[in-house]
Amino acid sequence: MSKSQVEILPVSKETSEIFGEVKYSLTRAGTPLPINDVWIACSAIEVGAVLITFDEHFSKINQVRIWDNR
Repeated sequence: MSKSQVEILPVSKETSEIFGEVKYSLTRAGTPLPINDVWIACSAIEVGAVLITFDEHFSKINQVRIWDNR
């Protein structure tokens, strides 16, 4: 795959398990996030990817690695 291509990641059983843990943790901490963002973060966690975003709320998910451009 060249650098100009994007890979679409499937939602797997492991992604769903990570989602359950992360969503429960966020709800318990009183810091709910938009559901689609939780799925995005969980997909990144599963494959060990760095998430490139300017949305600060992703920092509430401890397991996700966020690209820091500062």
